[in-house]
Amino acid sequence: MFQTAFLVFISLAWLSSGYCADFYSDPQSGKEGWYGYQLYEQEDNEEAEVQEAQKPEIYVWPALEEVKKLGAKALGELIDRATDVAVGNPTEANVLRWVQYMDIAREKSKNFANVAAWVKQNHPEFNTVIQSPYNYSGRQVAAKARLAAMKEYIKNRARKIAILLFVADTAPLSTPAKKILKDFCQKRGIPLKIYDVGTDYGQILAQSIGVNAVPQAWVISKEGYRPFPVMTGSASKNQIEAALYRGLRIVSGKTDPQKYADPLPITMLSKGVE
Repeated sequence: MFQTAFLVFISLAWLSSGYCADFYSDPQSGKEGWYGYQLYEQEDNEEAEVQEAQKPEIYVWPALEEVKKLGAKALGELIDRATDVAVGNPTEANVLRWVQYMDIAREKSKNFANVAAWVKQNHPEFNTVIQSPYNYSGRQVAAKARLAAMKEYIKNRARKIAILLFVADTAPLSTPAKKILKDFCQKRGIPLKIYDVGTDYGQILAQSIGVNAVPQAWVISKEGYRPFPVMTGSASKNQIEAALYRGLRIVSGKTDPQKYADPLPITMLSKGVE
């Protein structure tokens, strides 16, 4: 009697538990079973997924013959990975792998440089040596030719432009700026006007043209080109000449800002610069 009552109590407790509250039937999937079994199965699957996620990543390094076929980007990424591994765990195998990959990269770089040298020799139109000579004497000749071309260009436009220099008694560099620009403009035949921003007229003119520092020199043109600065503070005559030449060619549409500092092609100097 006691055993029977105990079994009935256990059965009722089990049936009322959260793990097996009822029997289920899913008409869509055709599955049937106890909810308790379903919950146990779900917990087992979740535990298996966690264990699967905790497994360490196993990376298979490519064979050297495959590495030799890689492009620059893929090879760079592989070398970065090999470097991290070799530095983090500098075993002989890891460091040897890094050395092998670096040797492949050097070989690829050498091959590329050799072919590029032949392409430049075989296609002179792409060879930069004629524009930027390697030897000292060649560079000296190129520099003198370009300087002469700039002077000629400015000389031909000297009477079509004027330089406005804005100064102030409180700006210490105003004195050397006036001296440099007076000499520069006199030798090149360029009209020079000096304005003190401490006066009402000088201040109004400076604001209208866009002056934002003193001393500062701006170029205006009779041909209607927009004004542009050629000196802020104090600069050498060569710097002013280069800024004037480059600025005139940009505002006149002969070149664009992307080519601002490009040297004059030596092959064009004999024809004159437009």
